[in-house]
Amino acid sequence: MTKHLLAILFLLSFAFYSCGTGQNTSKKMELTTKIGKIKFDESVTNFKQATVMSDALSKKYVYSLHGESDLKNQNPTTGFFIAPLLMNFSDAKHYLDLSIDGYGENYGIIKLENIKKKETKINNLKAYIITFSTVDKTNKKSYVTLAVLSNEKSSIEFSGNDFEDGIYSEKFMKTIESLEM
Repeated sequence: MTKHLLAILFLLSFAFYSCGTGQNTSKKMELTTKIGKIKFDESVTNFKQATVMSDALSKKYVYSLHGESDLKNQNPTTGFFIAPLLMNFSDAKHYLDLSIDGYGENYGIIKLENIKKKETKINNLKAYIITFSTVDKTNKKSYVTLAVLSNEKSSIEFSGNDFEDGIYSEKFMKTIESLEM
């Protein structure tokens, strides 16, 4: 089931199209979720909410440069999602490690490169971050940033795909650093 969910999310990332940058003025977004409120600074990327997807695990709040209008495009895009998880840190970390298996040949990916994993602490939450790049059959490169931030009982999942030569990867990290629950 995890691979199926990741396949859907990965394919969704190909349904968006965005590029460019914007001016940043700090703005905390607050999402009301099944684990309580999740806050993050949406001005880091200036992406807009494109949709909310529901699955067996949770609702996923999906963001892209232009928001909902990006859903109509068929080109790969830069975007991210944030999702609440009813998992402790250990389970969320294991879930994230398994999610790398979802990036495979079935989805047009022929190579994973530069996989880096790091445990840290962000805003008094345990954090686990994985970064890597992918190459697809057309030689298109994507920079992926995955993270979970956890308290004792629940977690926040972050998943970002950057198809713009990595220019959003640092902004994804700053968005992760702004996450609170």
